[in-house]
Amino acid sequence: MKTFRAALTIAALLLGAGGLEASSHGLGDGLTVTYKSPAAHPLTLESLDGGVYDLAAMKGRVVIINFWATWCPPCIEELPSMQKLWDETHAGGLEILAVNLGEPPDRIRAFLEEFEPTLAFPILLDVEGEAFQAWGVRGLPKTFVISKRGQIVYEAEGGRDMNSEHIRERLQELMDE
Repeated sequence: MKTFRAALTIAALLLGAGGLEASSHGLGDGLTVTYKSPAAHPLTLESLDGGVYDLAAMKGRVVIINFWATWCPPCIEELPSMQKLWDETHAGGLEILAVNLGEPPDRIRAFLEEFEPTLAFPILLDVEGEAFQAWGVRGLPKTFVISKRGQIVYEAEGGRDMNSEHIRERLQELMDE
């Protein structure tokens, strides 16, 4: 637990002014191709509403895994675009799992009550930071795109307009495979 809290402290320091500066320049709209498309790491976490989500059970669907925190300005800035993307593509085969980094459920709920638009995709709890470590997250937000075959095909570090035309085209190609 101490190692995880130290990692969160370092992440907060790294994001500090740089995160605020990045958000003042707007969100990016690109994804980086992941070298050799490795198999996605296991991910089974409880959601804020008490459900359990297992990435392995989502094979056959394209999945976006987004690591975020309520104290991260670029994370907050990109969440509305994720909701728009979810609204327009979930029925077509896209899943979004937003993994919160170690914050208490009450803090997340209070944040979400104030947040517009209301987020409908699952908010997962990484209470001990095990997923954060297993997935090698170094900065927030960190996004991974998982193919129907369970491979990491794209990733992005820093805020993105997840509903940009460029990203939607990449995701549609994956959903059409």
